[in-house]
Amino acid sequence: MELRSEIGLSNTLEDIKTGKLFPVYLVCGDDNYEIIEATHKIIENILSEREKVTNLEIVEGGDEDWNKIIQSLNTFPLFGSRRVIAIKETNIFYSKFSVEKIIEKSKVQFEANDITEAIRSFRMALGVLKIKEISELRDRRSDDLHEFVEDQKSEKWLNKMLEECLAQNLSPIIFRDDSDQLDEYLKKGQRDKGMSPQNILILGTEEVDKRKKLYKTISDFGVVINFSVQKTKRDPAEVEGDEKRGLLQKATELLKKTDKVFGKGSFEVLANKTGYNIGVFTNELEKVILSVKDNKKIEIKDIEEVVGRTKEDSIFDLQNALGRKDLERAMVYFKDLLGQDEPLLKILNGIANEIRHLIVAKEFIEKVLKGKWNRQMDVGAFKKFIYFPIILPLKKTREEQGKSRYNIYRLPSDALLELLRSAENFTYKELYLFMKLLAETDVKMKSVRVDPTELLEKALIDICSNGGGKVKDSRVNA
Repeated sequence: MELRSEIGLSNTLEDIKTGKLFPVYLVCGDDNYEIIEATHKIIENILSEREKVTNLEIVEGGDEDWNKIIQSLNTFPLFGSRRVIAIKETNIFYSKFSVEKIIEKSKVQFEANDITEAIRSFRMALGVLKIKEISELRDRRSDDLHEFVEDQKSEKWLNKMLEECLAQNLSPIIFRDDSDQLDEYLKKGQRDKGMSPQNILILGTEEVDKRKKLYKTISDFGVVINFSVQKTKRDPAEVEGDEKRGLLQKATELLKKTDKVFGKGSFEVLANKTGYNIGVFTNELEKVILSVKDNKKIEIKDIEEVVGRTKEDSIFDLQNALGRKDLERAMVYFKDLLGQDEPLLKILNGIANEIRHLIVAKEFIEKVLKGKWNRQMDVGAFKKFIYFPIILPLKKTREEQGKSRYNIYRLPSDALLELLRSAENFTYKELYLFMKLLAETDVKMKSVRVDPTELLEKALIDICSNGGGKVKDSRVNA
């Protein structure tokens, strides 16, 4: 039977306490933190602390040998009445349709600076793609990973993954689809009572392909506890609200234990920095709680100091300042990047990406939104009349996503609204002139004996100056 989220977990734990157990439990969802917590609770209710020493076997996903696991399932427990075999982050439900989610998981782990786990997820994705050697990606990269490298952050992630795998001599984790083997074993166990009734299998994973026979079998003979946010047939605004409430609930639990409270706007700042991943959010909140020591209230400045500004934060802010033609802010963020030793050519590339996005945004306003766009609308109105009914369907279309790395549909709603507003600050002619200016700056930075920092500063000044007038005067005929 398939159960949903916390209610499903509570019902399952109540069943266990009354002696009603199933041979297999699948715990799945969008966030590994919730999955791990739920798995621990199930184990704690099945086994005592003493029984855990001899009757608990934990296997790391990716290293699972299903011949050995099935052999363990056929072995009676040495002591006690129950034995649990728990597979953490199992890949048994993976398929070619899982690659995108595994890649996104690796990116989230990378952003959280969990490089070891990011590499592991990356290697698992390569295994599903049937890539045998990391070196193959040099020739096949555009075919296999092009759609997953759509922006500067993704490029940085991929470069780091390749660099670390090659440096550590790591290979893709070979993927073998053993789901049919386990499916047949479970069915045979039900028919012939071959599976020891004292042995219980617990599977934990963020990725489940429900088309597999194994999923239906577990739903029939066992329990599926699904923590996924149900997005089908629901208002996307409701889904977003559920995700935010989940973060707030977890934050409230942590703050209550440590006698802390959020100051005004602090929760929103932290959530914006971490996204709606509960594991990443919780990890960063724990760091903030430790840093404030005896202070009861967590202020925005505490979060800024601990979570900190990244190079990605600075380039994003620089891009926004350019869109608003805010030269003063643009120079602040430019100097911020210089202080973080960000290569000048990378900064130039980030600026060029923003101009390309602005061009795409102008086209989007004129060709798709037409009379529906009003730059005065707030975020709420934008979501209701444009983002959810128009943009989300485009965002979900993989064909649209694959057309260009400058796909604006991937942007969060507030960032996209800001981009569309910024696009109206420029004409097409100005934007194409800026692209020409940046191309010329790129050439000069690589060849002319002029301080490249000064060249890039001059480009920023030209872009932010009164509708690009300086560019028209000095560079149109260049």
